[in-house]
Amino acid sequence: MKVIALPVTEERVREVRTALELADNALNELLHRAVVESRASRTRLTASPAGRLHARAAAAYLEAVAIVLDKPGVDLELAAMLDAGEFGIRRLAAVARDWCPEDPDEPKAA
Repeated sequence: MKVIALPVTEERVREVRTALELADNALNELLHRAVVESRASRTRLTASPAGRLHARAAAAYLEAVAIVLDKPGVDLELAAMLDAGEFGIRRLAAVARDWCPEDPDEPKAA
């Protein structure tokens, strides 16, 4: 693969930082809403219409996170974390940013 080197200017650095800040704001807001909905679904009976509604809303927010980050599958990882009781926005955001799908062709470490 050929790497293209772009000149790094102060203006370009500002543009990248602004884009990252906007993405972080959107990510944090979506994760906050997903946590709220997930916790609301836990406080109600899971089989009740309200519990299912909150669970679907949490899943929709997590899907939006996957779309914003352009990382298909990260929503499933975050949903598993929410199901395990991890509600920290910073922790969820860090996992979402660092997450990368497993390559099925790559050998697994023993």
